[in-house]
Formats: sequence, structure tokens, C-alpha cells
Amino acid sequence: MRVRFVTESVVTLDGFQAIMKPGEHGHVAQAIINDEALQGRVEEDAENKIQWVSTKAKDPNRTKRNKLPWKPVEEGFLYKFSWNEDDDQPVIYDSEGTTITDKSLPLYEGSQVKLAFRLKPYCITGNTLGVKLMLEALQVISVKAKAGIDAGDMGDKELSEVFGKTKGFKYEQPNVTPSVDDEDDDF
Repeated sequence: MRVRFVTESVVTLDGFQAIMKPGEHGHVAQAIINDEALQGRVEEDAENKIQWVSTKAKDPNRTKRNKLPWKPVEEGFLYKFSWNEDDDQPVIYDSEGTTITDKSLPLYEGSQVKLAFRLKPYCITGNTLGVKLMLEALQVISVKAKAGIDAGDMGDKELSEVFGKTKGFKYEQPNVTPSVDDEDDDF
């Protein structure tokens, strides 16, 4: 039975991306997902699918499992999706649901998206079991290109949240410190 998972909140693309155009080894999308409830459902579905596909193995008592296509990272879990031209292609949408077909769209690390995906079980060489992440659709919320971020119609408040908070300059409380280079030098 197919189970579709959808990220309810926006996730960030991380690492190498080859979404619109294939790279050397096909298409790749990597995203950090920080949703414990979703992660629990994904892990449960993975276990069910691996148990099911183990019944298809040549010798179910001698099977081994491949690594799962996600790994824990500091911010949540890094999911890695990959596909070739022969596979079903994910549909790419903009924030209003319009299909994007422009292969030159620069979806790089840092772009913000929502994902719809499923797990596909496999059994290779008769006894190696696993699941593969199959990206079904991707909704682009903001594009981070090499030259900057296109936030679309995000307002000032949403744009300010892109950066988060850090120590440093505060507009309403300037804290000017003289530079060491401000000494009077006579030449």
C-alpha cells in the first residue's frame, strides 16, 4: 500500500542539489526535515515495507539491510532523494500551485520547499533489502540562488525571519566602538 508523506512546514534544501537538471549521477534532492511525528510515521512505514519485501527474498533467513536514505543531523534528519530520467519525475510547483517546467530554475542549498514523497521497498541480488525515497512533488517557497534569495511575495516580517536572530548591531540600540585604526597618524 502506498503511503504519501507531506511536509506540513517549510523545509530547507541542504547540500548538493540536481533537481531541475540531472547531475553526473542523475537527479538529487536533499532536505533537512525536523518533524518528529512525520519521522515516526516514515520509520514505521519503512519497517513495514522492509518486512513485506523480505518475503520476496530468495532466502529470508539470510537477508541484510541497506542503510536507510535519511540520517540524523543536528537540525533534524537529512533526507536524500534520487531519481533518473527513467523513473517517475516529481512535479515541481511554485507557491501558488503552478507547475514549473523551466529547467534553469536554480534550486540550490538554502532554498525553502515543501515535499510530498513515498517509500519504495526493494530487494537486490536476492537478499539485500531496503527502501528508497521517491519524491512525488516539490513546492518551491523561496529560491536561494548563488546571487541571493528570491522570496517571491514574502513581506518584510517573513524576510526578516529568513536570517533569524544573532548577536550584533541593533538599530534602536547602536553600540558604536571606535576602531583601532582611528589613531591620529602624522606623516
